[in-house]
Amino acid sequence: MVLGGAAGPLLVASVLGDSTFANSGLGLAVYLLSSAAGIGAGFLGSFLATHDGIKVGYSSLMIGGAAWGTALATSLSLGLQVPARYIYGLAIAGSGIGMAAGLLIARKLDISAGDAALVNSGGIWGTGAGALLAQSIIRNPSWSQFGWFMLGGTAAGVLTGSLLAWKLEVSRGHVGLIDVGGLAGTGLGFALG
Repeated sequence: MVLGGAAGPLLVASVLGDSTFANSGLGLAVYLLSSAAGIGAGFLGSFLATHDGIKVGYSSLMIGGAAWGTALATSLSLGLQVPARYIYGLAIAGSGIGMAAGLLIARKLDISAGDAALVNSGGIWGTGAGALLAQSIIRNPSWSQFGWFMLGGTAAGVLTGSLLAWKLEVSRGHVGLIDVGGLAGTGLGFALG
């Protein structure tokens, strides 16, 4: 449903490509309606496809796959300086490819909830590290430079999380505890800085 709610307005923006339309009252109404239609389509699609239920590891990897596919496609588009209206369409395509890849991998390897949590945690920390590195290495990075850092960070994070999930078996609770520790360390680093 979240993916549908985000994909609806992105699809409208990629088709229209006019930023002035978004600032008008009619534009806002169109974006809100497209978001509502996307949420409805997401609900129907997920409800009809999973009427027998779905494993937590599968759904977690699919959601994470959609997020990381979106991040990879968007950051690559920024790095290549693709026009804005195409970035939206590529973000939607990336999310669909990522979600499909997550489903196929989860079914093929019978992913547990802890494995999916490790992959998603790696993606979160890699994306965050890419964003922070871009800002710390380059004073005012351009969108292109920022995109390349985000692409590298997201790819490295997802790959590292996948390798850890392949070699380790942990629960979602363990991964959550690791993430809380990382978040506390990040906050402490910002506070000291």
